[in-house]
Amino acid sequence: MSLWGLVQILFNIGVGLTLWLLWTKISRPAKEDPRLSKGLQILQSKISVLEDLSDKTETQVAQLSSLLDRKCRELNKAVMDSEKQVQLIDQSIKKSMSVAKIFQDKIPHDEIIDRQRTQKYVNAARLAHQGLSASEIAEKVDLPLAEVSFIAKLNKDEKVYKESELPDWVEPASQIKQEINSKIESQAVESSASDELGKIGKKYRDALIQS
Repeated sequence: MSLWGLVQILFNIGVGLTLWLLWTKISRPAKEDPRLSKGLQILQSKISVLEDLSDKTETQVAQLSSLLDRKCRELNKAVMDSEKQVQLIDQSIKKSMSVAKIFQDKIPHDEIIDRQRTQKYVNAARLAHQGLSASEIAEKVDLPLAEVSFIAKLNKDEKVYKESELPDWVEPASQIKQEINSKIESQAVESSASDELGKIGKKYRDALIQS
């Protein structure tokens, strides 16, 4: 046997072994990767956990929605009850005011006079504390000048009473100030009207003299 024939035989044997190994490897069933299977199992478990959480979340949302609806109904009911209570309170206040007005109308005459005198004293004290002189106060308040001077002396720097301690029937200072301003304005209007009438009368008399 020649060398070339021996080489040819060895080559054929090598090719045959190679083909046999390839066929054996291809025909052998593929082994599963344990890491891949473990990852798939973990993924399936996570998916099941997420599904459970989704179901629980939907249940909790439904419970919260029903709870909110119930609380809203309770709140609306409480608001309606409060409105009814407010209406009842308003009615009670109106009744109390009407009853108080009836009793106020039945106050004795002497007490009414005392209240009017007290109101004048309070007004004089307020005006004195504002810096008005005794004569100016006497023009605005119907009191003797001696009493006004005494009140002005006591209340000029600091009032001898507290506004919060005055009874409810005493008129507030703002209302007194408005009444005084309106009185001054009316006096000014009357004075200007009398001046105009005096001028017209003078012109009329002059016209009669000339005629």
